[in-house]
Amino acid sequence: MVDRIRRAFDELEPPACPICRVDMTWARSTLVAEDAIRHLFHCPIAGALVKEPPKSN
Repeated sequence: MVDRIRRAFDELEPPACPICRVDMTWARSTLVAEDAIRHLFHCPIAGALVKEPPKSN
């Protein structure tokens, strides 16, 4: 499980903040199903949070 999350983390491209358009920083990743990982990003400027849709591995 940890290896799957680590591989998914290596492939991440941070989204742009919907408020200020700055690249967001990774906050955490969670395994939401046996084969799907969801990533949460945080904007250091505007404070916005974005949940990426789950991605299957």
